[in-house]
Amino acid sequence: MEQALSLKKAAKLLDMSYDAVYNHRHKWGFFKMPGSRLWRIYYSDLEKIREKQNNVCRLEMQVGDKEKQCRSTKKKMVYGGLISGHRADKELDALLKRLKGN
Repeated sequence: MEQALSLKKAAKLLDMSYDAVYNHRHKWGFFKMPGSRLWRIYYSDLEKIREKQNNVCRLEMQVGDKEKQCRSTKKKMVYGGLISGHRADKELDALLKRLKGN
């Protein structure tokens, strides 16, 4: 039979605070032990939650040719900083001006 984990052990395995795990206990499938006030979850169910946490959609962008390896998916990803709307407009105007030959 599979071992059921407590809220504290689940929080430690998920690398989250106890309060955060407690607040999500209903959504993540924790159950109460019969005749007790203790919340438990099976390890296999906890692994499914961990997989979902690592499968977050990310905005990928490239600025220059810098690459950085993503820690959660172990795939190479590029990174760069966001630019302001004013700067983007200015750069677009400069590119359009060059294309038109002005």
